[in-house]
Amino acid sequence: MMYFVLLVLSVVALCQVVHSADGSVPCKGCSTVCSILPPPGSDFLCYEGSPSATTKCFSTDPLIKENSTTICDTCANVGYTVYLRNDPIYVNMGLWNVPSAKP
Repeated sequence: MMYFVLLVLSVVALCQVVHSADGSVPCKGCSTVCSILPPPGSDFLCYEGSPSATTKCFSTDPLIKENSTTICDTCANVGYTVYLRNDPIYVNMGLWNVPSAKP
């Protein structure tokens, strides 16, 4: 029964049109890569993947912070240059961080 409930919730989440903080549809117009940037001032990670993987992650991951935005660029190109690993749940999404200020 629990599996069925999770399956239904997943299908409902995927059918919704989710919008970025700026009101746009995530990854619209991206051809090869799309990233989720955390809100300004947040110490959260940047997620990077294909447009379809990023849209799914943005729409369903409960850890994505409110006011996060999506861009058609890599995390590294916007300052998140430290690759950590792929997300354990969204396995097609890379997790990136900013370089540490500590020596």
